Amino acid sequence: ASAVALITAPDAQSEETKPAMTAATKAAVKPERSGLLPIDGLNYYYAIYGKGEPLLLLHGGLGSTDMFAPVLPQFAAHRTVIAVDLQGHGRTALGERPFSVEAMGDDMAAIVKALGYDQVDVMGYSL
Repeated sequence: ASAVALITAPDAQSEETKPAMTAATKAAVKPERSGLLPIDGLNYYYAIYGKGEPLLLLHGGLGSTDMFAPVLPQFAAHRTVIAVDLQGHGRTALGERPFSVEAMGDDMAAIVKALGYDQVDVMGYSL
């Protein structure tokens, strides 16, 4: 096979090229409420979906809450899902303070408390 054939993109209709996030998956579930929550000098974007035991979703680096759109309907069918855009991601500005995992953890605890939850399950990736 030629080098060009080896690096040519797959067929446009193949499973490999279909985006995980589409307008249809993004519109599948609307938040019960959403907004910006001031925590330690940052305005964190949050969205709450569904009803049930609370589940805090934390996206990975360089992502946003939108990355959960394909699975959000399944979670929200059984849980209260709290999705937060982390510092410098999605709809949450970077702000002036340095980023640290410790500060992020403190901020998530403050968000959970500010939203009126005593305890939540947490699911995230890539941090």
